[in-house]
Amino acid sequence: MPHRFDPAILAMLRCPITGAQLQQDGDSLVAENNGERIRYPMVDDRPVLTPSAAIRTDSDSAMPDQTPPAETGAAS
Repeated sequence: MPHRFDPAILAMLRCPITGAQLQQDGDSLVAENNGERIRYPMVDDRPVLTPSAAIRTDSDSAMPDQTPPAETGAAS
């Protein structure tokens, strides 16, 4: 079961990328900004609020936007 943040503490937390207020969504915190959702994971009931931990998604999508890696090397 995910840790539930005290609403007063959650109201003070902000997205380190956009400054938007964070909302709890299950076991992560989420910021919404211009149709994009930025999700921060929770590790040991603590949010990891660093830009490198951010997972960007469309607000319409539950799955992260993932661009396939570019192929390397020439085709045979």
